[in-house]
Amino acid sequence: MNAGSAATGAAPAAVTVSASSSALSPGTYTATITVLGPANSVSVPVTFTVGSASAATLSTTNLVFTHIIGAGNPSAQTIGVSSTGAPVTFNTSVRTDSGGNWLTASSSSTTTPATLNVQVLPGGLAAGSYRGVVTVTTSGGESRSAEITLTITNPPPSVIRRVLHGATMQATQIAPGMIVVLQ
Repeated sequence: MNAGSAATGAAPAAVTVSASSSALSPGTYTATITVLGPANSVSVPVTFTVGSASAATLSTTNLVFTHIIGAGNPSAQTIGVSSTGAPVTFNTSVRTDSGGNWLTASSSSTTTPATLNVQVLPGGLAAGSYRGVVTVTTSGGESRSAEITLTITNPPPSVIRRVLHGATMQATQIAPGMIVVLQ
């Protein structure tokens, strides 16, 4: 912050204060302006906040995955990370509410524009609904989050449609000790 000067002489007098954010990173800056008088001085605290010129945005704030126990992992889904102005740097973190570390997110870059590759790893999880969050935090401290929902179901029961004789592969009556093929 740069303080101007007031005319010397009798009070009251005006003091002009200006600040330039061009060389400052986003954040809060503090200073004290001291006005000296013939008999005393007065200190005035000043706070100057520099915001980010660009804000990060996510292409979606909600992803849903479904999984049937015993099937392969669900396909990964993506979230685009962009900014409203100049590119911003960011880091990515994940958190799950239950079930352990079943959620991952990786980024093609740590500067916007970028793509987050979000994947769920449901192995070992029981049937039910699980919630997680992917958070992007910019170097300026701004956070954007996407909620991730994973729903796991049990496989459907098997249905036997036909019983065939094991040797002839023909439908027939079943007898004890007979080798059969279930379809």
